[in-house]
Amino acid sequence: MRVRAAIVALVVILVAAGRPADVSAQEAPKNEPVLEIQPLKGSLYEVTYGLAHTVFLVTRDGIVLVDPLTRAAATALKAQLDMRFPGVPVRYVVLTHHHADRAAGAAVFIDAHLVAQRNYGDALATSRRTKDLEYRFVRDVRDTFDTSTTISIGGTTVELVHVRSTHAPEMTVVYFPEVKLLFAVAPPPVTVVPFSFDAVGPKDAFGWIDPVAALAPDTLMFDDGMTADGGALRHLSTYLNALRQDVGAQYERGRSLAEILASPSSQTGGPHTGARASHIAALYRAERLLRIEVSGSAIGSYMSRNASSFCGGVDVCASGGLVPAASAGLSVTFGNRFGVTVEGTVGQQFWTARARQGFQEETALRLSRGAILWRYGAARPGRIGYLPVAGLSQTTGSMRGLTHVTGVLTPVGGYHDLAGQETKLGLTAGVDLVKTTNTGFSFRIPLRATFVSGAPDYWPSRFDLQAGIGLSVPVVRRLTVH
Repeated sequence: MRVRAAIVALVVILVAAGRPADVSAQEAPKNEPVLEIQPLKGSLYEVTYGLAHTVFLVTRDGIVLVDPLTRAAATALKAQLDMRFPGVPVRYVVLTHHHADRAAGAAVFIDAHLVAQRNYGDALATSRRTKDLEYRFVRDVRDTFDTSTTISIGGTTVELVHVRSTHAPEMTVVYFPEVKLLFAVAPPPVTVVPFSFDAVGPKDAFGWIDPVAALAPDTLMFDDGMTADGGALRHLSTYLNALRQDVGAQYERGRSLAEILASPSSQTGGPHTGARASHIAALYRAERLLRIEVSGSAIGSYMSRNASSFCGGVDVCASGGLVPAASAGLSVTFGNRFGVTVEGTVGQQFWTARARQGFQEETALRLSRGAILWRYGAARPGRIGYLPVAGLSQTTGSMRGLTHVTGVLTPVGGYHDLAGQETKLGLTAGVDLVKTTNTGFSFRIPLRATFVSGAPDYWPSRFDLQAGIGLSVPVVRRLTVH
């Protein structure tokens, strides 16, 4: 009896060991998360796979799937889609960016049309060079877009918009207009109140917030499952852009950060004004001003009269004086402190005469000049500015004249034509007195002093002064944040 009982027990154990495991246990291995699908709004569904979230839209002509996640997640998702929506294929797979944890699953949907921003390919190639094993299953994308595109399917649309992101250069947000919901991956901290630029710089923040706010979604959903109110995002966008405009205007006027912080603010309420000082500081440090102006001036050019270096050794001498001239320039301002000006000047002729016993000479000298001048300061809208300039110049003197020698025979005696042209380097310094209107036009008084090195003896002087009045017109004004 004991032997029979032992045999029966052994058979029971073997049969139990040979039974297949429970089906539900096979659905998700111990190390793999369980994939869940939940409806969001209308025909839009949320997919949860561990900590990762994504969405898909079901239409009568097919499914638009955003970020199929990993290959394991995509395999599980495909099985559920086939079961829940039989006969409705995945027509489009939208890849927000190339990272393997979001894009590798696209390999499961081999018949779907892949869409990504145009930088996707370059970013993927870079990642493959450094992490080939991780990215070997991430598919290439042929259908790309630049700033935005729209998918039309089954009587509805899906909008794809490229946004700035420190996470990936090709980052795309996906907007579903029918339900006014926007899906985004790795957004800036727009849900933090008050907002902070600590995690993302102003350029990247505005490059994400502005295009998303322009879509006017009611709800934002992120890849971690969190959601945000679209109205709150638009309020943040309005606040930051107003502050940016104010800081930019004061930055262009040359005010310091301390002066801007001390100035009164028109924005005294709202959830983000508590961090206004840190917002201003971040925006001020990120401001970049590029200003290009063209200018023209009527000037007077003066050389010393009867300079001893020119009139020595003669009985009668007349030289130098004041002649009319004109100048034109192109100025480029970098930031609100420094700039460079390329300037050209041409004037009327200086007339000179020298005479002594048996010798007479009359000449006409025309000077033209080009200069590269470094400038400290910039034109301030609504203010008067004093902008010192200094730099290198190149002066060309063209001379024509006649001499008359008496008391000796030709060829020494008689009349002789004179002609000459020389170009010399020099140093130019001065100041621009500038009154700038709020529209950017400037009335200017340019003052210049130039010393020419090694001027020939037929130039009345090595030193000249110029002063005039003119107008500057802005042709480019670009104030950006970085």
